[in-house]
Amino acid sequence: MTRLVVRRALTSTAFALMIGPSGLAAQSAPSTHPAIAATTLVATGIAKAKSERKMIFVDFGASWCGWCHRLDKFLADTSAAGRAMRDNFVIVPVVVLETAELAALNNPGSDSLRNAYRGTAPDDGLPFFAILDTAGRVAGTSNA
Repeated sequence: MTRLVVRRALTSTAFALMIGPSGLAAQSAPSTHPAIAATTLVATGIAKAKSERKMIFVDFGASWCGWCHRLDKFLADTSAAGRAMRDNFVIVPVVVLETAELAALNNPGSDSLRNAYRGTAPDDGLPFFAILDTAGRVAGTSNA
């Protein structure tokens, strides 16, 4: 069952990014407070996911990344696909890989966490996401 949910999430996310709205959102940072460590954000997401019986969708993005804005818009969308994502996952946005001028927006430890979830897969850039179970184990990533 879990593999099916992960596969559907990966497929619907990729599809939404391909056919999503043609206009990109304004170049702004994701809505995560940068003073919060990435591991704290994920731990909070895991606790919420346990209580809601959902999986965790860790969304790594940056203000300069147009595809990250498309993914964020899809995750917040009121369409059936956007609702399905929110109904099945706790969404945890993490700011990573900001430019030197905006480096203060990065959540502390975000790059290390992204690399840990990425494993030995090649760095495909952003957006990058990892799907976790309620024990914090990686069930799938955007590189899978």
